[in-house]
Amino acid sequence: MTLSVFDDSSNVSILSLFQRETKGQFLIDHICNYYSLLEKDYFGIRYVDPEKQRHWLEPNKSIFKQMKSHPPYTMCFRVKFYPHEPLKIKEELTRYFFIFCTFNVHC
Repeated sequence: MTLSVFDDSSNVSILSLFQRETKGQFLIDHICNYYSLLEKDYFGIRYVDPEKQRHWLEPNKSIFKQMKSHPPYTMCFRVKFYPHEPLKIKEELTRYFFIFCTFNVHC
């Protein structure tokens, strides 16, 4: 499978090998590494199941076992947690993602 990231400015394929056993954390790490995002704990991947319910992708489970629909899958890279003290955010890029983090992931 191929992982593509769609944001306001591009459609980029960032990963070409994607196994059935691939865990959610691998996908989160891969996207964060692609964007050089170091403070990963604030972010996650959300998807909508066929019943229109929103779920966070579980990092320790297989992506394919979590998806109830058939490929291609559409997921969204989103802010999952906001810090209680925003001044504790160390990276400028993390602050940027808090403001503009709304892009889709297709695989």
